Amino acid sequence: MISWAHKPRGQSGIEVTDLLRCEGAHRVRRAWHFAESCQVERHQGGLRIVAGLAQVYLEPQEELERVEIHRGGSPAQGGWISRSFGSKQPTTSVFWHSRIQGATVLRTRISYTRSRSGVT
Repeated sequence: MISWAHKPRGQSGIEVTDLLRCEGAHRVRRAWHFAESCQVERHQGGLRIVAGLAQVYLEPQEELERVEIHRGGSPAQGGWISRSFGSKQPTTSVFWHSRIQGATVLRTRISYTRSRSGVT
């Protein structure tokens, strides 16, 4: 897998591109992990992440087979962070599942805005 990010000309935000080189059909999973203070929710086929006045949108540029969102899940699910020994706090982990066939490019658009009211 090869990944890179760039700012598309004439657009705000960035686009993350993942190039997967393989033969045949595969199921792949992209994982997104967020700080414990972030509120993460589904939004128009992607994600809306809010932390204070900041809002970040993650939008997959292809159809997803399945989306999982875990906060404080099982060890296999994730959704935990430990910033010190013996301390564990719930956080959000999101998994985007896709089916691919052969060499495939998966793109994610990431944009940022500020909340007008500061209220989430």
